[in-house]
Amino acid sequence: MEGRQVVLLSDKGPVAVYSSDGTVILAEKRENPEYVEWKDPYENAPPTMTIVLQLTWACPLNCKYCFISELSEQQKNTLFKQRPDMDKVIKSIEKVLSWEEYRKVSIIFHGGEPLLFPEYIKEIKEMFKENRRIRFGIQTSGYRLPELYDEYLQDVDIGLSIDSIS
Repeated sequence: MEGRQVVLLSDKGPVAVYSSDGTVILAEKRENPEYVEWKDPYENAPPTMTIVLQLTWACPLNCKYCFISELSEQQKNTLFKQRPDMDKVIKSIEKVLSWEEYRKVSIIFHGGEPLLFPEYIKEIKEMFKENRRIRFGIQTSGYRLPELYDEYLQDVDIGLSIDSIS
């Protein structure tokens, strides 16, 4: 796992700390240390906090299983015009990030179809690009995926829904 560290303990405390790729982060010089065990300092850490951001209800598809297909055109138009309040979204993410007991935070862009509004994805990623605790993901039907991948999604985990193919 990215960022994971392993600590080599001796009977007198830590001897070395290794990163997940085997790089020595910290090593203490001791003659003939007695190694007791390997210990992961995050082994009892809470699971990753996942935030699912419903960016929009709008979607270009008309999947039979989706409740939106049951709405009237007027209801769809009203629902599809709704946009997230980005100030509230940013403040909510910042609040979650203040909970330091979570080692990682996963932010999943969701919708309707979140790729209808890539500017929201770009804004949020840009705002938090320096935070190494965050991992971004998206759940999409793949609509516009090829055209938007290079600019918006190269560093984003992608969940592709293929349940609407017909």
